Amino acid sequence: MYQGTKYSSLQAVIAIAVTTFEMFRQLEGIHNSFRLTAKADASVVFTDKLQMHILEAAKEKIDRVAELPPALRAWVNFYYYSHLKSEAEMTAILQDQPIVRQAYGQYQQFNRDERMRALDEAHQRFLNDHASDIEEARDSGRDEGKSERNIEIARNMKNEGFDVGVISKMTGLSSAEIERLG
Repeated sequence: MYQGTKYSSLQAVIAIAVTTFEMFRQLEGIHNSFRLTAKADASVVFTDKLQMHILEAAKEKIDRVAELPPALRAWVNFYYYSHLKSEAEMTAILQDQPIVRQAYGQYQQFNRDERMRALDEAHQRFLNDHASDIEEARDSGRDEGKSERNIEIARNMKNEGFDVGVISKMTGLSSAEIERLG
């Protein structure tokens, strides 16, 4: 946007995310939309030019797919069922949606290509390994933070005259570790 351009000339930005897991257990719908509002008063909307739509193609909500308009229903069915149903069943589900049928055709072609499947499997392994590495780093950081907190608690308890056995039980530190604390 340039200086002097009217705000009303802005085009809406609509983000759509399709998940294969339930993101919002507290919301019943399979399709939920969000907008930016003031934290102090949710009735104050920042702009109507920005929307976020979440489609939860998850087993917990897939029975609500009939609530969606036909084209959107076809896409959600494609994401959810494409690896679960036969080609004939998918053709029936997508019969009135040529674009989604075309996407399903590409999906089938991809799955028939051994090289592409191998690349996808390698990519999935990478993502899983990466997620595991991140979780391991988080756990390591939590353990480190926990032991530092426990040492500080043990030091304070020792200075207050608590019994070493009680301190050990409360903090998980050994008697020898507690004795070394200043």
